[in-house]
Amino acid sequence: ELALRMETVNAKDLDRIFTETLSDDLPDKRRLLLLKDALEESKRFPELVRVCRILSSQDPNDADMGMALASALTLAGRYREAEDICQHWVSRISQEGAEPTDLLTFQVLQARNTLASGDAFAALDRFRRALALFPEDIPTRKEYAGLLLQVGLPDEALRQYAAIPQDLAVRMELVSIYSALEDFAAAENLIREMLQENPSDRGFQLKLAELLTWEKRYDESERIYREL
Repeated sequence: ELALRMETVNAKDLDRIFTETLSDDLPDKRRLLLLKDALEESKRFPELVRVCRILSSQDPNDADMGMALASALTLAGRYREAEDICQHWVSRISQEGAEPTDLLTFQVLQARNTLASGDAFAALDRFRRALALFPEDIPTRKEYAGLLLQVGLPDEALRQYAAIPQDLAVRMELVSIYSALEDFAAAENLIREMLQENPSDRGFQLKLAELLTWEKRYDESERIYREL
């Protein structure tokens, strides 16, 4: 019933399922996992924390459940507790020599928790520490570069993006960085390269028109807008 209805479960049903599930002395793990997903989707973070605590207590050696609990605590705004969970697992993994990707995940969760608490520059420092240990991890480097751009450090973001495989999404980020640096020529060249590969992409065409406007090349910009 829970699996079939989770896509469309309403608040009243979710209340009932939550109460029924937690009333068991030993709640079923599959049911808890489905309930966890539904609570997160519904942004009911206090209840999410309770469910994640039960999952974590059922198998205290399961790093995935530790990650779920840390994430839930961050979502609930309980940053100190989230930090404690992450630090516990970082220390444990470091001492036991467990799966290194788990160590990276908890370090990234620490960085995200720090960012959510309002300290963006401390979060940057935590991303740097993670990348010092895992320099080849592309998703973490992308997240770090995005945060650099968010806090107004485009030069450093540009250096980070240079080390990332240049797919379309990364190149679009580079266009934004060049624009922030007011290097409109570099931004224009890059967006034109992307248009050569994807000539019918309206998003790229609009970005080119926007760049031309910033460069005060109004006739060229207007021509693109009229064609669109």
